[in-house]
Formats: sequence, C-alpha cells, structure tokens
Amino acid sequence: MNIVVVIDHHLNTHGAITRERGFFLLLFFFFSYD
Repeated sequence: MNIVVVIDHHLNTHGAITRERGFFLLLFFFFSYD
C-alpha cells in the first residue's frame, strides 16, 4: 500500500499523473491487495 502511495505521490508531484495512470495504479493496488 505504501509503495503505491509513494509512486502516486511521485507522479503527481512531477505532474505526470493522468486518469489512465491512476486507473492502472488502482488496478495494480486492487490485484496486489487481493
């Protein structure tokens, strides 16, 4: 969970995050959690 948050924060800080990336990050976290 922490890793995903750090990656999301890093992308957001550099303004490189998009809906598409956010969607894949959510899927990645969802499958990793399961």
